[in-house]
Amino acid sequence: MSAYNKCKLWFRRRIRRNWQTTAIFLIIAFCGFAIYASHQKSKKSLLDDEELKRKLVKRKRDIDKFLLKPHKTLYNLENKDKRYSQVKQDEVVFDILQKEKGFFVDIGAHDGQFLSNTLWLERQHDWTGLLIEANPELCQQIDKLKRHAWRLCACLSSSHKSVTFIKGNTVGGVIDHIDDHHIKMLDQKNRITVPCFSLEEVLNEIGVYHIDFYSLDVEGAEMYILQSLRNGLNNGIFTVDVWSIEYRVWDGQRIVVEKSKENLNVLRKYFHEIGGYFEHSQLSTDKNKQDGYALDVVFVRIKAWCKTRANFPNGTRCPNLNEDSRIKDYLVPPHPIHSVEDPNKRYSQAKQDQIVYEIIQKDGGFFVDIGAFDGQLFSNSLWLERKHKWSGLLIEANPELCARIDQLKRHAWRLCACLSDSLEKVSFLKGEALGGMEREVNEHHVKMLNRTNRVTVPCFSLETVLDEIKTYHIDFFSLDVEGAEMQILESLRKGLLSQRFTVDVWTIEYRVWDGKKIVLESSLANLNALRKYFKEIGGYSEHSQIPYENESGDGKSLDVLFVKNEMFCRKNEHLPNGKPCPR
Repeated sequence: MSAYNKCKLWFRRRIRRNWQTTAIFLIIAFCGFAIYASHQKSKKSLLDDEELKRKLVKRKRDIDKFLLKPHKTLYNLENKDKRYSQVKQDEVVFDILQKEKGFFVDIGAHDGQFLSNTLWLERQHDWTGLLIEANPELCQQIDKLKRHAWRLCACLSSSHKSVTFIKGNTVGGVIDHIDDHHIKMLDQKNRITVPCFSLEEVLNEIGVYHIDFYSLDVEGAEMYILQSLRNGLNNGIFTVDVWSIEYRVWDGQRIVVEKSKENLNVLRKYFHEIGGYFEHSQLSTDKNKQDGYALDVVFVRIKAWCKTRANFPNGTRCPNLNEDSRIKDYLVPPHPIHSVEDPNKRYSQAKQDQIVYEIIQKDGGFFVDIGAFDGQLFSNSLWLERKHKWSGLLIEANPELCARIDQLKRHAWRLCACLSDSLEKVSFLKGEALGGMEREVNEHHVKMLNRTNRVTVPCFSLETVLDEIKTYHIDFFSLDVEGAEMQILESLRKGLLSQRFTVDVWTIEYRVWDGKKIVLESSLANLNALRKYFKEIGGYSEHSQIPYENESGDGKSLDVLFVKNEMFCRKNEHLPNGKPCPR
């Protein structure tokens, strides 16, 4: 080989080695940068989470300053039947709902008595609710009445900013939203700054999410308030059955008809967009109930109206609200029984399945497993199904987990929805083992979830599902829904009391875990709420608590187990507490 060719070959090899070395350095540098970027992102995420926690704690402290709890119910009141509303709004609402012990929201509550749309409902029909008034002087007058209702002295808004409020006698309001005609009747020097909270925040604090009657009278800010409620209504975070909304504009001498009509049409458009409501009536101070002349307009939720009626006020028939057709989109029938490698394998977290089988001693039983996750991990029902030929109903709201359940081909019905007797849909926070309904997930679990990872899911009552399945006796009900246990149980109360369906054994997770330790105080509160519930239902005994990893005792165990006395006494002479079974 010539010297030239040798030199050329050496040069090529040298270049190749340099390129390889350079490539290695580039790869190392890229990986280092990626690791650094990932670390910075994780660090930022942790800082963001801490900042969010601080903000939530601060908001809770802020709301506690302005939210007053209800006074005890006052008995032996004079003029208990006296009505205070301007155009019989309270009477109209009661005629529609025919309900004792309802819950109202009264915004623009004034002094709590003058022209009140809710005081008669509270005193005569044992209602409670939430009174919202931004004027601190009027809040003091409300407090003197000692009403059996929550009182919020603030404005309602989806924005957390404070607002400027002009104080007035009956026509005060938020300066940015009070209409041109009302503002002429006010002294604009009489201004104050008031805080604002969203309705979701307030309802979370109160623990109520269904509103029977919403009275809205805020002197021109009606649409501002309603827009702040749009997300909550659309996502089922709360529900409202009846609305009475003042829309008429008065300039101090006469009705401003064109502006009033404009307000009415905007309200109609809003409720059309929300869906599920119809205009029931207009309420007037005189006989003129034409558009633009009446004082209030009343909207009613179709589902609430048609529960007890066949026709709307105009004579047209109610739609078929029987959920049979809709539920079929979310309810999948059982797969055929098929052989598996290890039917004796248990998946439950703390031997719930084994304990239940030892109590019931039954093959071919029926379970309801709510919070079913992927159908296998920590499942309290899979061993019963495979080993003892049980079937049942798996309920999971997260669509991604439903798809994983379906891959198992379980011999059980699968409902991909939430369980509720009042809600049509809810906002669900997706997570691995800790997902749940946004409004019900407890404050400790919610810190472990990404609040942007949410999905809207439909809801059905258990009665509707059981009607479709044609099964009304449940041998075992497993309940694990990360803080929503009481909400689920309350939706079952009527069915249990009326024996529309029956349940023999319950295992209910009540322990609260913050990611590091048991939150004992919250866990005990949950356990006591469950004990109170089953005492009120009657016919049940607390059988035992199911520990996990040697943590046992009130507030420390994972689950509590309740048994139906009638079932238990068929196989035993004594109840779990040692008392003889009734004979």
